[in-house]
Amino acid sequence: MSVICYGPHELANVCAACSAKTGLPVQSFFKAAIRYSQDNVACYLYNYREEEDADPVTSEDLQAYLPSQVDFDRAALTAGLLRYNLVSNDGRDFGDVESLEACAVLCEAITRRKTG
Repeated sequence: MSVICYGPHELANVCAACSAKTGLPVQSFFKAAIRYSQDNVACYLYNYREEEDADPVTSEDLQAYLPSQVDFDRAALTAGLLRYNLVSNDGRDFGDVESLEACAVLCEAITRRKTG
């Protein structure tokens, strides 16, 4: 088992897919992505603290990495693994109520039928 640390490219694509599927502004998904990223990075660093350095994403990161074209398949795959990547290799769960709610917001939006 290994933990993936999602960076701004992946999370910006998820936010863009959520926006496209719901019709809501992409920035309305930034809060969930940022909250998720905080616990995802903590979990990642817990596992690989000696080998890696990572920081949670910011609104500026997400805005800078918004794709010109959304990769819906990749966004769905990423969303499907969000919860998994909050659990360390030794089983410690980094998901708290807020990060789990963030996962739910992103996953629910990803699974909607595309609007328009």
